[in-house]
Amino acid sequence: MNQSSENKPDSIATLRLSGRFDFNCFKSFQNQYEPHLADPQVETIDINMAGVSYLDSSALGMLMLLREKAETAGKRVRIAQCQGMARDILDLANFHKRFEFV
Repeated sequence: MNQSSENKPDSIATLRLSGRFDFNCFKSFQNQYEPHLADPQVETIDINMAGVSYLDSSALGMLMLLREKAETAGKRVRIAQCQGMARDILDLANFHKRFEFV
C-alpha cells in the first residue's frame, strides 16, 4: 500500500491510502497517523481511501484502533472518498455507524 500524509491549514490531516490495505500495512499506517494524534493543531484525521483496491479484516481493525486512539486524544476520524469494494466492505461492517464518511 502506498501512503502519503498532509496537514491542511484548517486543522485537518489527510492520510491518502492506495493499493492493498491489509495486515502488511500495520506499521506504516501507524507511523503515518501517530504524528497527527500528537499534534495539538490537528482536530480531524481524514482517511482518503480513493485509491484503495483491497482491504481485509485487519484493515478494519486498524481503522477501529485509530478511531479509539483519536477519541482518547480528543480528535475525530473521517473516511473520505471510499468507493467500490472497499466501501461495500465498510458498509457490511457497519462502519457508517462508527465513522463519518465524506
